Amino acid sequence: RREGGRNLRAMGQRSAAVATPEFIEARLKAMGGRERILNNAEALAMMRKELGTSAMVQKILHFDKKQRFYAMMNEVFVNNILSAPRTLMGAAVSKGARKIMGRDATLVAKEMQRATDELMQLAEQFGTAWSYGRKAFRQGDYILDAGQGTLDLPEFMQTAVNAENFGYVIGKELDPSKGLGLAVEKFGNAIRTPSRALMATDEFFKQWQYRSSVSSDLMFEGRIKKQEGEIDDIDLFVERELRAMTRRGQAFTQRNLQAQAMRLYRPDMDRYKKATFPLDALQADRDAWVKKQMQSKDGVDRGEIAQRALEKARERTFTNDLDPDGGFLSSVGIAAQRLGTKHPWFRLFVPFIRTPMNILLYASRRTALPGVNKDLYGAAEYMYRTRLGSKNLDAVKTKMAQQLASKDARVQADAMGRMISALGFSSLALGMVAANRITGAGPKDKRQRDLLAQTGWQPYSIKVGDTYLSYQKLDPF
Repeated sequence: RREGGRNLRAMGQRSAAVATPEFIEARLKAMGGRERILNNAEALAMMRKELGTSAMVQKILHFDKKQRFYAMMNEVFVNNILSAPRTLMGAAVSKGARKIMGRDATLVAKEMQRATDELMQLAEQFGTAWSYGRKAFRQGDYILDAGQGTLDLPEFMQTAVNAENFGYVIGKELDPSKGLGLAVEKFGNAIRTPSRALMATDEFFKQWQYRSSVSSDLMFEGRIKKQEGEIDDIDLFVERELRAMTRRGQAFTQRNLQAQAMRLYRPDMDRYKKATFPLDALQADRDAWVKKQMQSKDGVDRGEIAQRALEKARERTFTNDLDPDGGFLSSVGIAAQRLGTKHPWFRLFVPFIRTPMNILLYASRRTALPGVNKDLYGAAEYMYRTRLGSKNLDAVKTKMAQQLASKDARVQADAMGRMISALGFSSLALGMVAANRITGAGPKDKRQRDLLAQTGWQPYSIKVGDTYLSYQKLDPF
């Protein structure tokens, strides 16, 4: 605590300015979550009471050695899974398909113009998104949305193969710059290549989605402002605002803006050395700069547009956090994440949790089966209220019904689009299955499957003419 205070003073930073709720939540997540930290603290208190301080320390050291070993094994295992080219290609194609198909909710509903703008921006933003994907691969870290990727592992498990952990496990301190320590560091960087490739894929699609979504919203705002005579050139307006909302390739969030303010306003500047209260003056300038960036001289709500775009980018790459109120599947996913954080060995069997669960949730919400798609119950409640019930839409309880009754055109359009696309996709799929145009796993009996295969039949495929096209790996389809 003392050292932390000294470091903050050296940077001219107050703890309250650094330890924002957003920052604290991000650090808790990186350390395995709030529940894990509280459970560990409780376990330590009980251990000290039962064993005494000396025995407690020995047990912690032994436990930490096992945790580090499991974390290293998990990293090797995950990268071994990702090393298959088909796996990475499948992930890329799946996210690309989701990128295009994600517009079903707007294309089939009321937001046609905005959806068209976003589709047009795909070609415009492709090159920039690609360059940031390459940059993410080189530096081994996310740029747009730090800590939010397909690898939903705590930080200490993502780069576990290193000289410090290996030395701790074998009981010998290793220098990462020479000898065995250097060899372990190089080995860790080498085996991490597949996960860095996956990270680059995430970054590319997120950048692509974020930038195209921000641009389309700005084009929509620009048309209104031009009609009202507030601006003259829509393209210039979009370019200026987009540049302001994508500094250094990062999402336009409070946390990223605060980090940029710390780089711009440093305590070693002469103006703060001469100030009577240097820390107060420094923090005031940083806060003023952040506030200025959040506001646009053209009256654009940058924060709202950026937040909406970031949520879309997460949803369409299946990297959004699981919603505790998202139903049974979401609750199972959250429970599995907690179990994996508490017991790292669990990740050896289930290395990915958040993304597969998001894929299942996405698919279930586009399936017109009441037992699978819980949104149908919300739609039924909405229909009852508007057609037969009290017509008091303020009293609706389910999330879907609230979205359908929303006064925000975007929210309502998205909900209506999900319902229409669920009916459309399900009807199309059932029709193709009935016509033997879509195949599944096939018979359980191997001999029967072999006989079918001899006729040209192929599992998990779509039949186009006389050709079978496999849809394996094209999650969630």
